[in-house]
Amino acid sequence: MKRAKRAARAFPYDEHPRLSLIVQSFNHVRNVDQIMRGLRQAEVDEIIICEDGSIDGSRERWAKHLKRRNDFVLLSNDLHEIRASDRAISLSRGEFICMIQDDDLLPPDGRWIQRALALFDAYPSLGCLGGFMGFRQYTWMHECFQNFEDGHEASPVCDNPIPTIDPHTGFPFMFIESVNIGPYFLRRSAFEAVGGWDFSYSEAGNPGMGYDHELGFRMWSSGFKTGLYYAPLYDSTFNELARKGGTYLWGREDRERAAETFPERLRQRYQGVYAQIRQRVDESNALLIPSSASYLEWPARYRT
Repeated sequence: MKRAKRAARAFPYDEHPRLSLIVQSFNHVRNVDQIMRGLRQAEVDEIIICEDGSIDGSRERWAKHLKRRNDFVLLSNDLHEIRASDRAISLSRGEFICMIQDDDLLPPDGRWIQRALALFDAYPSLGCLGGFMGFRQYTWMHECFQNFEDGHEASPVCDNPIPTIDPHTGFPFMFIESVNIGPYFLRRSAFEAVGGWDFSYSEAGNPGMGYDHELGFRMWSSGFKTGLYYAPLYDSTFNELARKGGTYLWGREDRERAAETFPERLRQRYQGVYAQIRQRVDESNALLIPSSASYLEWPARYRT
């Protein structure tokens, strides 16, 4: 009887969720409540917490929130991003996957997710979509994060605004070689078609810097596309929050060493096909609508 009453109150299990959202969790317990409020307000179909060995109470805090049948916690022991998220993606059932991190600051509603899914619907060949920053050629984000550390805003493409509007949805959007987590959206069928993550970007237990960038290039070289739109999961508190946990506090030297080496690895792998990739990017962007709005106008437009 008790089991029947409990089942009647529970959210039904969704066998085929449209979106599975994965949170990479590592020692940011003070941000757990804020993330869960944002995910519940966004009415996310399926939530998977990828809890990778936190020692600050994050595991227990997540467990207090996850009471629905499409809520899961995947426990791992300091595998780091590539392998832990690979396990979570294997567990997920969504047609689309969104990855965020435990230092993200979520908007007050779900429009950032709805807009991403609308862009996937508009472009069936779109395999990967970022909402924070995009990168051309083999660049890295040192300059972008330096802006955060100095207390300034950073634009989605380092020092440039998103220059185009998608004609189907009216959203700021562009095609670009690679994007970074998070938010980081994947079309499951495309992710599986290109072979998933490249595990060679780190050993188990080390930060996998650059694996998200590499997948963007591989999407283009495999017949899919990578795009960038505006989904502000960071704000001026990013600098303070990031340094309270995660690899900024535990394993910063490993993080910085990985960040220094991956752009050259990316160049060596894709320099032979980069001209073709860039041509596809340019041809795809030529079908979008040029925009004269500045980057600083995007937040207000995003909220309307």
